[in-house]
Amino acid sequence: VCSSAANFNQYDEYGFQPNFPFKLNGSPPKNKDSISELELVKLFDVDITIETLKLGRVLSTQGTNKIGNYEVQYEYKPAIHAHYQKFYDRLQVIAKENDEKNAKRRFAYPWLSPKVVPNSISI
Repeated sequence: VCSSAANFNQYDEYGFQPNFPFKLNGSPPKNKDSISELELVKLFDVDITIETLKLGRVLSTQGTNKIGNYEVQYEYKPAIHAHYQKFYDRLQVIAKENDEKNAKRRFAYPWLSPKVVPNSISI
């Protein structure tokens, strides 16, 4: 779960360079006074910016099935399958609750929804 919260939103965060610049050419603004677009653009190196975007995209890639959706069926005994089904049904309820909450938010936070959380870490 922590991997989902930490990794999958990296492109969203790093994609806007003023959020997390890897390198600045000069000093960052010291206060919230507005600066010109030219002053802002001078702070960022194009090549570093592109590499940052590529890294964020790779780290945000989701390469495995989502939690509860396995590539192989591991539960064959009816007693075990009943517990798995209960777990899976609960995940669906949580996903629905998350969707309802996100619909009311200005900025949705999907990263901890069972629709996004992977079965395992795969970076």
